[in-house]
Amino acid sequence: MFSARLAKRVFTILLATGLIGCSTEPQTGDIINYKGIYTWGDGIRSFQPCGSANYYWVIQNSAIVEPMKALSITLQNARNESYQPVYVEITAEHVEQPKGGFAIDFNGAIDILESTIISENIPSECVFNN
Repeated sequence: MFSARLAKRVFTILLATGLIGCSTEPQTGDIINYKGIYTWGDGIRSFQPCGSANYYWVIQNSAIVEPMKALSITLQNARNESYQPVYVEITAEHVEQPKGGFAIDFNGAIDILESTIISENIPSECVFNN
């Protein structure tokens, strides 16, 4: 039979284990559909999900990212201003964050697997959170 003290310890361990397993932050290997802002510029290729304060470094996958980058460059040239945001709807995998360079300043890293929408029009519900 369990003593009250042992039962309390077991309960505490189970509770702690359960809480640790309920992290809301994406983990390496998680594949998530996102709506958000892609930004490209000198030393920057980032993604910020709508309604989130997190910024993710985008691992370069040229075939998929190239249209986003091209629209950002077109907007930079038209507006004569660097780092123009582009609204995107993507499927991305969270990957191990690079250990050096600009990527270390971000909340994590993603590899964009697919993009379904790329637009210069940013919906009002997708605002920047600093």
